[in-house]
Amino acid sequence: MHCDEINIKNVDEWDLWETGIDNADIEIGKEAICAVLRIYQYLLAGKIFQLNYSGGKDSEVCLGLLILALMKAKRNGDKISPHSYVLHVDTRVENPEVHNLTSNKLDKLRKFITENDIPLSIVIAQPSLSSSWLMRIIGGRGLPTFVNTEYRQCTHELKISSANKARANYISNIDRSLHKDIVMLLGSRDSESVHRAASIEKFNGSSTLLTSEKNCDIATLYPIKEWTDGDVWDFLTNAGINSKYRTIPSYLDNHLRTVDLYRDSGNGECVYFQGQEQGRSKSQCSARHGCFICVASGDDKSMQKLLDTNPEKYGYMRGINRVQRLLYLTRYDWSYRHIVGRTISDAGYIQLKPDTYHPSFVATLLHALISFDYLEVQRAKDVANKLKNGDIINDSYNQRMSQPQFQFVTEQDIVGIESLWSLHAFQDKPFQAMKIWHHVYSLHKLETLNFVDNLEETPRTPIPAALWLRIDQWATGNYCGLHDLADDMTAFDVDFSSGRQVVVNDDNTVTHTCSFNELRSFSVDEDGAKWLVHDEFVRLWLNGDLDCFTHSYSFQMMLRSGILSLPKGKIKLYNKMAMRGQCYSQLKISGAKTIEDILALPDLKIIGDKEHKILNLKAKKTKEQQIINDKKIKEQQIINDKMHRSVANKISKGVAFDKYSENEIVVYKQQMEIQVQNVLSQINLAINIACEELNSKLKGKIARQQYVYKTPIILALKKRITESKRELGDYYHQQVLLQQKMSIQSYLSIFERGSFNDFDSDHLKELAIENPAIFKGMMLNTISQCDATLADFLF
Repeated sequence: MHCDEINIKNVDEWDLWETGIDNADIEIGKEAICAVLRIYQYLLAGKIFQLNYSGGKDSEVCLGLLILALMKAKRNGDKISPHSYVLHVDTRVENPEVHNLTSNKLDKLRKFITENDIPLSIVIAQPSLSSSWLMRIIGGRGLPTFVNTEYRQCTHELKISSANKARANYISNIDRSLHKDIVMLLGSRDSESVHRAASIEKFNGSSTLLTSEKNCDIATLYPIKEWTDGDVWDFLTNAGINSKYRTIPSYLDNHLRTVDLYRDSGNGECVYFQGQEQGRSKSQCSARHGCFICVASGDDKSMQKLLDTNPEKYGYMRGINRVQRLLYLTRYDWSYRHIVGRTISDAGYIQLKPDTYHPSFVATLLHALISFDYLEVQRAKDVANKLKNGDIINDSYNQRMSQPQFQFVTEQDIVGIESLWSLHAFQDKPFQAMKIWHHVYSLHKLETLNFVDNLEETPRTPIPAALWLRIDQWATGNYCGLHDLADDMTAFDVDFSSGRQVVVNDDNTVTHTCSFNELRSFSVDEDGAKWLVHDEFVRLWLNGDLDCFTHSYSFQMMLRSGILSLPKGKIKLYNKMAMRGQCYSQLKISGAKTIEDILALPDLKIIGDKEHKILNLKAKKTKEQQIINDKKIKEQQIINDKMHRSVANKISKGVAFDKYSENEIVVYKQQMEIQVQNVLSQINLAINIACEELNSKLKGKIARQQYVYKTPIILALKKRITESKRELGDYYHQQVLLQQKMSIQSYLSIFERGSFNDFDSDHLKELAIENPAIFKGMMLNTISQCDATLADFLF
């Protein structure tokens, strides 16, 4: 007896979730199913999804929807693109709780992807070192993005630019023909705010159709565009695995840590725990989290709420919150600002006006951040010891807290900051960033900003009026820039190999730079940075050498040693910045100077804003006129060069003189005069060489010792002279003969007077003194030849 074979398929929550949602009567269930099916259909159509993932609730829902669609395709055996990816930006200054939670999620997502073999990649973006918050703010390059700032520099540099670079790098490995199929999956929602709704509308955002902004090739999809906060929490609180209370399968056990974080940083409750009468559209669990130093929205309410809600759990972040509060509260405290500008006006002045943070203030900020890093290490060690001794419960939370939850300043950051401070002569001495590091880690001298707890917000006041300091220019030979004497002293060593470059300065002087490496971007070698901070700096410090160096020494030292690499093709810019720092140092306006310090300095020309405007307007007009004049000169030079090429071409082809235009005749005459002088120079050279050889023959040198005969050289010159004369034409050939005759007559005149020192050639002088008869006969014979040739032109 034969039985038909029965195929048995094991099913789990990933096969049954749609039915589970229907049975559970989840309020957002139908919308979620529709969203997943739409993503699934686009996957079947060959689309590649890029999910911009922050780890927050909205992007978490989008990730959940995408995973459901991918798992559906996987279980059905559908052929879809293997290139979809999750893009996360780590700004390196995120709220530590948010950063830890997101990192934990991404780790579990990686494991889930591997175990289920789904076609999804994870791409982590980070700002470059030069774009980091530390380099921008602590390095003295700029200010934070404050409330009501039109352009959010930090958002662009820390997030957008970083994400774009990571995206470009990832898709460079995808066939270009598929780039058009990439769809950006975004978690923005209309109900977040009026501004967000307007932004989505501006970009034609849709939850059902793929749309793109005008003149943009990237398609977008907003799958939860119409969802409320309540819908988001409804989805997340019903999502998870390995629990009978979880209806929607997920890569996570549950989302309770996300719920807890939002609850603790919001108003203390979430929609998940609210009564039905509050409705879908209301939620008290919608706090926003961002960078811990962000002042774009004023005070960091979500961080402050965490500290107030559960100080025992979140108290380890109290110190770093002081940094944010200090920045926020002192926005209008002009004493915290640096007043020395870095741009020369048309009139040759720099502005003295509060701008970026003051050198002493950024040094305090750096000291505080390193101190909080150090204290976090000590806190983690204390928890680890308590775990080891059994003094606290050995659970997942305490295990996590037995490790440092943040380190915002690394050795690479220290080297990067020091490079800017050194280059711009920003601090009073070089190596100050390293010194601050060791004040904390070696001497345990901490800056905890305790005063911030009682600090009042500085009232808004107008920015003080600008003054202007006469500088003229700094990119000149008066300053050495990145020139390095150490390279000069080894330049002739047998094994010397240099990466030096030649830089032409604004005054056309030249700087031979120190040796350095070039890469695509400003970079610091990690191992080199650790060696410099922990070894070389300590050696210099203990030897008492730190006070021996100029401001730019540490920058050049890091370049020479290969610790620091500059962006390719930017050496002239960095050399100019080094010269600026040296100029400021020479003027004694470098380092932590106040306006009072600078005004007290003698021999500085400082004027008011009104006077400067008049001078600058005049200088600007002069410069504009000079640009116009230079342009005209350049245009005329192009015309002249073209004319000279045309005439040279006609001469080489033997074009008749009457075929030349008036302008070409002028150029022709100029070229012929130059050619006449060239022929005369060749004749004089031939005479000198002939005299040298004749002197040697007469003295018997050729017979007595090895001698390099000059005859071949003379014959070659004779041939070249003959060809040149042929190109000149009759008139200019006669000019050559006449000037040659005059030259020979001048030699005879010197000879007759006996003024042998007046000869411009030692060989002629020697022949005239040692063999006067031969000299005179040679000169008369040459004159006779010139006369004979000139006579031929008369017949």
